[in-house]
Amino acid sequence: MTPTDSDLRITLITSGGPGLDDPNTCTTTWSVSMEDSTVHAWMQVFEQVLRAGGFSDRNIMRGACQLAFNERRTTDDMKAVADDYGLTLQELTLTP
Repeated sequence: MTPTDSDLRITLITSGGPGLDDPNTCTTTWSVSMEDSTVHAWMQVFEQVLRAGGFSDRNIMRGACQLAFNERRTTDDMKAVADDYGLTLQELTLTP
């Protein structure tokens, strides 16, 4: 396969431990053609990388939520995403 501008290659290298029973150094590489891929396909690739790096599913989900819902986003954009998934933003339901 000849690499193109849409090819993604990620290498994760974990070092072995000093103990006799510790695993050796491990190298994992993902090579994916991302041509015409959706944002969901990209997120699935990064989810696999994060999981291989030792992150739990809950931490990965929290990270994804932090990308969508933070102070750098407009309230309108966050509300639109929340509506797409049937969620309610707490800040919009609180009354002073």
